Amino acid sequence: MDRWSDRWSEWSFSLWDILFSLVFRKIIHMFLTGEGMLDIAVDKKTRDGISETFATNVFGHYLLVTELEDLLGGFGADYTQIIWTSSGSALRSAFDSSDITHLKGKQAYGSSKYCMDALSLTINEEWNCRGIYSHVVCPGTVLSSMTFAILPSWFWYLLLPLFFLLRIIVRSFTLTLDAGTSGLVWLTKQAPDSLDYHQKIFTRATWFGTYLDFKKIDVDEATKELVHDQLQLLRKRVLQKIRG
Repeated sequence: MDRWSDRWSEWSFSLWDILFSLVFRKIIHMFLTGEGMLDIAVDKKTRDGISETFATNVFGHYLLVTELEDLLGGFGADYTQIIWTSSGSALRSAFDSSDITHLKGKQAYGSSKYCMDALSLTINEEWNCRGIYSHVVCPGTVLSSMTFAILPSWFWYLLLPLFFLLRIIVRSFTLTLDAGTSGLVWLTKQAPDSLDYHQKIFTRATWFGTYLDFKKIDVDEATKELVHDQLQLLRKRVLQKIRG
């Protein structure tokens, strides 16, 4: 009996260790890449039949920028810089070329941020000659109303000391607004024509402060053109509806 009890105890601990390892590894992967953090079952539609997340993160900004196109780069300024707040969840795996507003999938947030990255590249290619530049910055994981929508605020603050410790492996844990916005602030002080617009800027954090990381935007030519063409069609449709 004791032998079977000991063996059952060993199996139980082994199973627990395996489950804990898998879950912990998945959580760490989620925070490292942003994949799956903001998954939703089905996104809501706007009155124009567009995903609310897509409209908020990409299309609304695109509409604003294109409507102000003639004014950008004017007023005697040497240049105009458009700065987008992107995300580590802007992954190719979240994007569906047959559904760019992501009405059918669960990763509307990541998909919309991926479209944002693609749009930024197109803006640079078409408008740099007029002194208009576009860059994307990922602020990392910041405690805000968005993270509180994933898990209750008390949970985040309860585990805040652990998150600070985990910065040794999860450098995207910027956590505070000051740390998260440091990359955005840095970018406003740079001459945009001195930067490579193909590079996405990531704000990283350590125990001692923040630093910036640069990685090439993972968008191919076909996807970039598709996103731009679809945005133009949506813009035309929406403006026709607004202007009657």
